[in-house]
Amino acid sequence: MGARGIAYVLAAASLWGTLGIVARLAYAGGAGPGEVVFFRAAIAFGLALLVAWRQGVPLGVPRRQWPLLGAYGTVSVGLFYLSYFWAVRLLPVAVAAVLLYTAPVFVAVLARLLLGEPLGPRRVLALAVAVAGVVLVSAPDPAAGITWTGVAAGLLAGLTYALYSIFGKLALRDLDPAAVVVYTLGIGALVLLAALPPGRLLAIQWPPAVWGWVVLLGVGPTFLAYRLYTAGLQWVPASTAAIVATVEPVVAAGLGWLVLGEALTAGQGAGAALVLLAGLLAQEGAARKEAERPCPSAG
Repeated sequence: MGARGIAYVLAAASLWGTLGIVARLAYAGGAGPGEVVFFRAAIAFGLALLVAWRQGVPLGVPRRQWPLLGAYGTVSVGLFYLSYFWAVRLLPVAVAAVLLYTAPVFVAVLARLLLGEPLGPRRVLALAVAVAGVVLVSAPDPAAGITWTGVAAGLLAGLTYALYSIFGKLALRDLDPAAVVVYTLGIGALVLLAALPPGRLLAIQWPPAVWGWVVLLGVGPTFLAYRLYTAGLQWVPASTAAIVATVEPVVAAGLGWLVLGEALTAGQGAGAALVLLAGLLAQEGAARKEAERPCPSAG
């Protein structure tokens, strides 16, 4: 049972690891981050809505939940997608992916501030390790394509990705997970559409290959990866899945080297290792507690 869940999570994380490469290929054909992330969210929203409709998922939500869903979609889809795809454009793919994985440390701090969860010595250590790792991996080096602007976009991606988990915990207390996905993707797509310059979509003249990359982003690393990750959670604890998913920046780094010829320096490699270690430290306590409880049945 656990092996099946881990396989699903590994597949999802591997798909997420392709985000930066596919985005770069779309950029090379003339697409910009704003249009790419809009279509990514819109395609995933359409697929999520179709699946929810076919499964008979109730989509009605109380009015009191709208502010939460609005914040969830605006920050954790709209702002997250924009910041990460800008980071991918401004930084080497591996560096952008590593900065994204400061998210577990942000989660630990935000859960303490917003949800009252304890911030023990292990998570304080994780915060210190993460800071050291970020300093090493993102030291400005224009020759290597690393700038303060790119680093800021990468860290913003990590923060907004962390807020995805925080908003999710709040929303899933009262709402069906499939409904939450439909609303957050739909709201995020509207936010991303509003962020585009007027008439930008009408002016798009991409070659077919770029449309192929954009559709792939919406179907594979977005909708399908979410479905695989959710399926994996039926077999393994959420914190275990989060730890397994740290394979994503490894996949991103490998693809960046194979496809784009990008490689981390020794210092950046050490920093990446520290960031991933910080993520493991931040989640290990939760993983131990969750491992003591039986996994939910897949039936």
